[in-house]
Amino acid sequence: MSFINDKDFPIVFMNIEHDEEKEHSHDEDLQEFEKLINRQEKFILINEGKTPDTDYKHSKEETKMINRFLKTNRAKLKQWAVAMIQVESSSLKRLAYKPFQTIFEKFWGMKLVIVPTRQEALQMADTLLSQENKVQNDA
Repeated sequence: MSFINDKDFPIVFMNIEHDEEKEHSHDEDLQEFEKLINRQEKFILINEGKTPDTDYKHSKEETKMINRFLKTNRAKLKQWAVAMIQVESSSLKRLAYKPFQTIFEKFWGMKLVIVPTRQEALQMADTLLSQENKVQNDA
C-alpha cells in the first residue's frame, strides 16, 4: 500500500507498505502519480516506509496496469519527478539497494537515492531541487 502526501509540494512524502494480506489498489497510486506529474512542476518523492521490495511479484493485471501507466507517462515522469529518496536506517540495506538504483531509474525515469534519516532526505531533496532549478535557469 502507498500513501502519497503532497501538502509540502514539491516535496511529496510517500509511505510504501508491502502487506500481502491487505488488498491494495495500484490504480489509486497511479492516479495520484498522474496528478503529481500533471502539475507540470518538478518534485521529489520521499519514502519513509519500507524499502522497495525487489522480490515482490505483481499480478499480471498489476503489471499490465503499471506498464500502461509508464507507456503513457514515462516522459512526463522523467521531466517532472526528479528523484525518489528512500529513508533506510540500515546501512546493510542501503548498501544492498545500490545495484537496484540503476534498475529503478531505467524503469521509472527518476533517480533513487537512499539515505539513513529523514533529515538527510530533506537536505538531499533541497539539494536536488536547487540543482534542477539552476539547470532550468541556465537553459
